[in-house]
Amino acid sequence: MISTTKATLWVALILSLSFSVQAQQPDATLKGKPVTLYVAGPAGSGYDAYARLFSRYAGRYLPGNPDIIVSNMPGASGVICANFVYNIAPKDGTAVGLVLQWLAEEQVVGTNGAQFDVAKFGWIGRLSPNVEISYTWYTVPVHTIADLMNRETVFAATGGTSVFYPQLLNKMIGARFKVVTGYLGTPAANLAMERGEVEGATSSLSVIKLAQPDWLPDRKINVLVQYSLQRDRELPNVPAVVELTRTPADKTALSFFASSGAIGRSIVAPPGLPEESLATWRTAFIRTMHDPAFIAEAERVKLDMDPLPGGELQALIQTAVSLSTADRERIQAAYTP
Repeated sequence: MISTTKATLWVALILSLSFSVQAQQPDATLKGKPVTLYVAGPAGSGYDAYARLFSRYAGRYLPGNPDIIVSNMPGASGVICANFVYNIAPKDGTAVGLVLQWLAEEQVVGTNGAQFDVAKFGWIGRLSPNVEISYTWYTVPVHTIADLMNRETVFAATGGTSVFYPQLLNKMIGARFKVVTGYLGTPAANLAMERGEVEGATSSLSVIKLAQPDWLPDRKINVLVQYSLQRDRELPNVPAVVELTRTPADKTALSFFASSGAIGRSIVAPPGLPEESLATWRTAFIRTMHDPAFIAEAERVKLDMDPLPGGELQALIQTAVSLSTADRERIQAAYTP
């Protein structure tokens, strides 16, 4: 859903880019070819919802108006999809990916199997930032992060930040997350919580609002912490993770991980894509974001949109991984269980 403020900023963004958009020449290499959008989340996940919405409209703005096929490629905290797009997918504009937001973290901490350099992807554009939250089911007597420091609580984890953050908070502030891994996507983790197999989970605010719209207003979950640099306006009473730090070194580490929320739901192309092809995709992205039917459907299905063009997104990624040796070592030490 787009707020009035976001909608105003969105229009300003489109107007500011209109001349460069008009100046782009179509990339003939895409004409008449099917295009695949590989998405790192499973069917029914938040990433999948954004991918399918984008796929229904973006083809209108690519040469030849190709159909865009969504192919789900979940697993290994997004590494499987990222590796495929980076190393295997065609570099002719017919393959792009909607990757998980924490790829920069995977790279910096040296996750096993990660075979990519996030700065070398061709970043096409961000659909929306993403605020991750940890929460417990309403029957669990853990309502705040302070409660979690006094009682071990079992959380379902799907990988990535659902593992990173509990480990960090256990180490830094004495939280007592007990993480159970192996859940393939947020729907499976939330179902396990509802069934009582676990007591809590970690997901994104946007996914909760989309898939379980009654949970927040009906207080079906207790939101303990939001993994962001500042409190979201919809969760004014829930601490941002950076508020929980005890030392400057801890704040540096948590700020790095929390910055993944700004990457959010982003579309990437394989490295080595010709400049003309990347420009074509970035132009199509901007035009899709300006499509009245796309905007209306995003509102109808309650998907938050706050787009960022590819050039700015590329710069954001470059900043995220341009760490000093000392900060990199501090982050790796903080992440080590």
